[in-house]
Amino acid sequence: MGEITVKETKKEHYVPQCYLERWKNSKGYVAVYDKKLKMSRGNNIKDIACERYYYDIDYRELSAQKLALLRELGIEPTKDEQFVEHFLSEHVEGVYSQLLKKVLDREISPWYEKNCFFLSQEDKIDFAICIAFQYIRTKETRRMLSDMSNCLEQAFKAMNIPNEMAEKYRLHSGEEKNIQGNMLLDIEHILDLTRSFFSLTWVLGINKTTKSFYTSDNPIGTKAHVKNPYISMSGIRSEGVEVYLPLSPKHILIMCDGTYHKELASYDRKYVQVEEEQMVEHYNWYCVNNSNRCIYSENDNFAVVDRILEDNPNAFEISKTQLSWGGKTFIPE
Repeated sequence: MGEITVKETKKEHYVPQCYLERWKNSKGYVAVYDKKLKMSRGNNIKDIACERYYYDIDYRELSAQKLALLRELGIEPTKDEQFVEHFLSEHVEGVYSQLLKKVLDREISPWYEKNCFFLSQEDKIDFAICIAFQYIRTKETRRMLSDMSNCLEQAFKAMNIPNEMAEKYRLHSGEEKNIQGNMLLDIEHILDLTRSFFSLTWVLGINKTTKSFYTSDNPIGTKAHVKNPYISMSGIRSEGVEVYLPLSPKHILIMCDGTYHKELASYDRKYVQVEEEQMVEHYNWYCVNNSNRCIYSENDNFAVVDRILEDNPNAFEISKTQLSWGGKTFIPE
């Protein structure tokens, strides 16, 4: 018997096509606003939120435990250089696609919307797993790893820490890719994130307005509702946190700390109506600012982007990463 050949994938998506297709217009394209170029264009979903050989790393970067996991799933890392891509496409994205169809394509009556759940407890677990993977797999994760390493290096230098000690924490070019690949195969970490997402109160907002929800190349965002002078309160486990994920131009999944947002605590897995355009634009504003580089819409209406730039033409040049240490604040150079 000859060796099994694995089909090579050149464009590897960090946001799945099964998710992005919800923003296709009647011509089959998604409107894209590029924050770096400050211009919009139309793109096929095959050509957005992707990069050539994005996940391809050397299998020798993996632990014996991760290698064993892949082999149990029928993926041989020594013969398949795209083992991360194939792990995600074969064992995560199929589940995600089916859940999106189940939640979004169901015909619901007003009675059903008022009295029924939009997904079961079992589906909520599977959905939380898919969200955990999406939370890690974006380019924003790589940028944050690189930026934090840069800030740490500056802090060490300011404190006159010996270079040989600082070297232990320094990321060299390309290492953030290896770290992210290992994070995606760290099942204990994925399950920990899954538990955090699952523990939140989930509501599905149905957009009843004429405005459309945006999404982006970093679709999962967080909002802090509790202020702390020393630490950010926008982490998944933070008190009062709100996590949002647009699911289509007409749907948004809102996950929040039910012990803080008591008005929503009894609505777990229920539908809520979004009837005010201001609310849609509120989440679109967060979507724009949370994106790494590109915002996606079903039409070419990026009025929220225009308003952000009118208020501050340099808004997209401001670093999202800051490190406070020793009474000083460091930003990536």
